[in-house]
Amino acid sequence: HHTIVKGDVMAWLKKEREPYQLIYVCLRQKHYRLSKSSTFDALSGHPHLLERTIASLAEGGLLIVSSLLPAFKLDPSVQKKYKCRDISRQMSPSDLPRGGKNFRCWEISRS
Repeated sequence: HHTIVKGDVMAWLKKEREPYQLIYVCLRQKHYRLSKSSTFDALSGHPHLLERTIASLAEGGLLIVSSLLPAFKLDPSVQKKYKCRDISRQMSPSDLPRGGKNFRCWEISRS
């Protein structure tokens, strides 16, 4: 009963109305091509992405966000508005390149 969606996440989030108990967002690249004419910058655009994603969570739902980008930091506006827990240490696989030095992971839910 699980769904994996690969495509333009912003377009999907705009039209998706079904609430989800668990959503996983993995930011592996700095830039993502959304269409021939637009791209998504993970460093500056992630607050907007996470806002839309959290809107798709069911009551009591959980968003897991992970990143392998060295310069990635969870935006303070997200941390201020939602309950964010850094779970990087618990979730870091031992086989990550460079020992998982750049791996960061958070559980995010509505307060």
